Amino acid sequence: MSPEQLELEASLQNSSTPIERVNAQNALAEYLRLIDLERSLTLAQTAEKLAQSEGYSAGLARALRAQARDYRMMGDHGNALQLATNALREFEVLEDQQQQGLTLQIIGAIYLDLGDYGRSLMMHLSALAKLESSGDLLNRAVSLVQIGMVSSSNGDSAQAIRYYQQAIEQYAALGENQRQAVAYNSCCVDYSRLGNYEQAQQYGEKAEQLFTQAGDSYGTAVARSSLGEVALACQDYTRAVASFEQALSLFQQWNRESTYEVVETRLNLGRSYYHLKQYDQAAIQAQKALDNAVAQKMQSIAMQAHYLLAQIREQESDLVAALTHLKRYSELREGLVNQSNQRDIRNLQIIHETQQALAESERQKKLREMDRQKYERLAQIKDEFLNHATHDIKNPLSVIHLSLFMLESLLLPDQEKARDYLNHIRDAGDKIKQLVRDILDLAQLESSTTIYSEPVVLYPWFHALIQSFRTLAEAKQIMLTCSVQPPDLIVRGNKQRFGQALENLLSNAIKYTPNGGHVRLSATQLDSQIQIQVIDDGIGIPLNAIPHLFDRFYRVNNHQVEGTGLGLSIVKLAVEQHGGTVEVSSEPGKGTTFTICLSEK
Repeated sequence: MSPEQLELEASLQNSSTPIERVNAQNALAEYLRLIDLERSLTLAQTAEKLAQSEGYSAGLARALRAQARDYRMMGDHGNALQLATNALREFEVLEDQQQQGLTLQIIGAIYLDLGDYGRSLMMHLSALAKLESSGDLLNRAVSLVQIGMVSSSNGDSAQAIRYYQQAIEQYAALGENQRQAVAYNSCCVDYSRLGNYEQAQQYGEKAEQLFTQAGDSYGTAVARSSLGEVALACQDYTRAVASFEQALSLFQQWNRESTYEVVETRLNLGRSYYHLKQYDQAAIQAQKALDNAVAQKMQSIAMQAHYLLAQIREQESDLVAALTHLKRYSELREGLVNQSNQRDIRNLQIIHETQQALAESERQKKLREMDRQKYERLAQIKDEFLNHATHDIKNPLSVIHLSLFMLESLLLPDQEKARDYLNHIRDAGDKIKQLVRDILDLAQLESSTTIYSEPVVLYPWFHALIQSFRTLAEAKQIMLTCSVQPPDLIVRGNKQRFGQALENLLSNAIKYTPNGGHVRLSATQLDSQIQIQVIDDGIGIPLNAIPHLFDRFYRVNNHQVEGTGLGLSIVKLAVEQHGGTVEVSSEPGKGTTFTICLSEK
C-alpha cells in the first residue's frame, strides 16, 4: 500500500463528522479507481447515501461523478451517463463552474466511447469554457487534449494536432512536463496518420525526452513504441525493430506483459520482422501477441495476429497453418463486425434514452418554474387583496365605532335594551377588528422569509410582557409570574415577531383560566437549547383537539371564550421563523402548557 493510500485510509478512519466521512470516501474512491475499481465504486455509493442523508450537496455531486467514472471504466455507459448527468445538475445548483467543467469532461469521454463524436465535442467544448471561466488552467489543458482525441477519433488529425499544440503550450507554462509529454505523443500519432513522418518523429522524440526527464519509464516505453510505428509507416523496418525492442524492454520493468500497449507493440514488432523477412522472429512475436490478446480478450489484436501468422506461414510454405490462421482471422473479423453493429445499436439506445430523460427533466424544470411564477403571482394577489380588503374594512369599522359612541351619548338612562344592542354591535366590531389584525399579522409572517434578529436579554423583556397583561389578569384575580434561569439568559431573535407569539399565548392563558388562577411565563437553558413555557391552571384542552390547535381558524368547541382561530397559527409561524418548535400538553380541568424550544445561537 502506497504512502498516499495509507494517508487516505487513515483520513477515512479518523473522520469525526458525516461531512468529513463523505469527503474522505470520495477522495479514497478517486485514488483507487486505477487500483481497485470495485472498492472505488462501493466507496462512492456509500458516500452518495451519506451525503443524501446529511443534505451535503457538494459531497453528493462528487460521489455521483465518481460512480459515473467507475461505471464508464467498467463499460456500463448507460449508468455512467445517467450518474454523470445527475452530478452535473447538482453542480449547476451549486453554481460551481470548475466542478461542472470536470463533470462535462467525463460526459464527453462517455459520448466518445459511444461513438457520438458530435455530442462528445460539444461537451468537451462546454467543459473548456467552464474551466477557463473558473481559472482552472490545468484542467483547461486536459480539455484541449480531450478535444484533440475526439477530433482524432473522428478522422480529423489536423484539427486534433491544433488542440494538442494548444495543450502543450498550456502545460509548458504550468511546468507540467509529464502531461506535456502525453500531448507530444498524441501529436506524433496524428502527424504519422497525416503522412508527415518528419514532424511525427520530432514530436515522438520530444515526448520520449519529457517522459524520461519525469522518470516515467512506462510513458517512455509508449513514446518509443509510437516512434516505432512512425518507422514502420516509413518502411524503415530496421529502425522500427530497434524502437519496438527498446519499448518492450522498458515495459518489462513494469511487469505489465498483457496491457494493450504492450501487446500492440509486440504485434508491431512481429510485423517489422516480417518485412525484414526474419520469419522465425516474426512468428515468435506474433504468437506471443496472439496468446496475450486471447487471454485478455483483445479480439481486434487477436484478429490481426492471426492475419500476420497466416502471412508468415504462407511465406514459409506451410499452407495448412496459413489457411487455419486465415480462417480464424475471418471468423474473428465477422464476429467483430457483428459485435460492432450490436454495440452501435446499443450505444444509440443509450444516447436516445439519455436524451429522452434529459428532455423530460428539462420539461419538468420548466413546469416547476411556471408553478413557482404562478405561486408568486397568487401570493402577490393575495397580499394585495388582504391589504386592500383590510384597509377597506377598517374604515367602516371606525365609522361604526364613532356612530356607536354618538348614539350612546344620546340614550336616556332608562333605555337599557337599546344600550344592550349597542354593546352587541360594539363587541361584533371588536371581533372583526381583531380578525383583521390577525389576518394581517399572519400575512406579514408568511411573506417574510428572513427576519432581523438581535440579542435579547430575556428577564427584563419577560417582566415587561407580564406588566402589559397585569390589568387584564387583575380583573380576573389571576396571578401572573415569570422566571428565567439563569437570570442573565440571552436569546437571539426579533422582539416584535417573537413578542407576537408570547402575547398570543399569554392572552389565551388568561382568557381560559378561571378567576383566581395562575399563569406563569418561564425560560430555562437546557444544554444547547432554550425552553420557553407558558403555563396555566385553566380549563384545559380536550385530547382530540390538540392535533388541530395550530390549524388556521380552528376553535375548540367547548371553549366559551370566542377567538378568531388564527392566534396559534401566528404563534407557530413566528416560532418557526426563529428556527424553533412549539408543542402543547394539556389536561381538561387542570391546565395547559405551551413549550417553545429554540436552539441557542
